[in-house]
Amino acid sequence: MENLQDDEGSKCECGAVSQCLHAADYTDHRYTVNLVTDWYDPGGMTDRPPLREPTFFVLTALLPAPLHGYGIIKAVEEMSDGRVLLRAGTLYAALERLEKAGAVTLDREESEGGPPRRYYRLTPEGINLLEAERRRLEDNAKLVRDGLRQVRTA
Repeated sequence: MENLQDDEGSKCECGAVSQCLHAADYTDHRYTVNLVTDWYDPGGMTDRPPLREPTFFVLTALLPAPLHGYGIIKAVEEMSDGRVLLRAGTLYAALERLEKAGAVTLDREESEGGPPRRYYRLTPEGINLLEAERRRLEDNAKLVRDGLRQVRTA
């Protein structure tokens, strides 16, 4: 999807106005997709679209503790069994958008002789996003379980 959002928050082709978060790509060995939540609604949209899979993994990687970019990349790769591979530039662009959306924040910077490592942590909004996604996934899984039960007993 072409990113139509500018710094002023113009309307994106997704229909979002203001801080649209479409932009970055990730590779999952089958296709390339955008790596951020569908949009940020500063008014507190209650009917959020589902998180995209890489965004879900990035936020989930930050649940246990703050991580720096390379740590997030490795955690996502491990959690997805190598299926979701994030590029550094893609991740940092996504982290910037998630930070603007209030889902993550800079925790600290550390330097051990090289360039400083920026550690990110989840915010309460990021935790809320993951909780909403957990409920959505559980509801969907229940639909599949119930449907499979019906097919198998027929």
